[in-house]
Amino acid sequence: MAIYFSSKTGGFYRSEINGKAIPEGATPISAERYMELINGQAQGKTIAADAAGRPILIDPPASEPTPEDIERNLTAALNRHLDAVAGQRRYDTRFTCSLRAGFPGPFQEEGQVFAAWMDACNMAAYQLMADVKAGSRKVPTEAELIAAMPVIEWPPSPIPAGAA
Repeated sequence: MAIYFSSKTGGFYRSEINGKAIPEGATPISAERYMELINGQAQGKTIAADAAGRPILIDPPASEPTPEDIERNLTAALNRHLDAVAGQRRYDTRFTCSLRAGFPGPFQEEGQVFAAWMDACNMAAYQLMADVKAGSRKVPTEAELIAAMPVIEWPPSPIPAGAA
């Protein structure tokens, strides 16, 4: 059984299956080389032709992120930042911190300040994303995104000094 690779079609052909329909100029390869190529492809490599038309394995070209990928990545980065800022006051997440805004007590002011700040961050992020989608701004790195957010101004902590 002979196996051929066609650099014109990027396909493999077997003499017993394809007969005379093997493209002109196809290169014969061994069954062992064929399996190497197929296994490499299964591991994420791309089969291409070298300058002589022989099959080789290459890394696939980097794909451009879709608008959905960009939005998902920026949203995740913003959420990590919001959680980290909530953590400055010992809250486990942005949700726990902003939840305090609705409950009268010593932590309500922190919750209100945080919730208002979080809304301001979300609005800034929505505007940034609109600018990216409109092409008037490049996609920011995580550090650039965080730098574009407003800075929170916490009220004095209700936790007694020395208790922290």
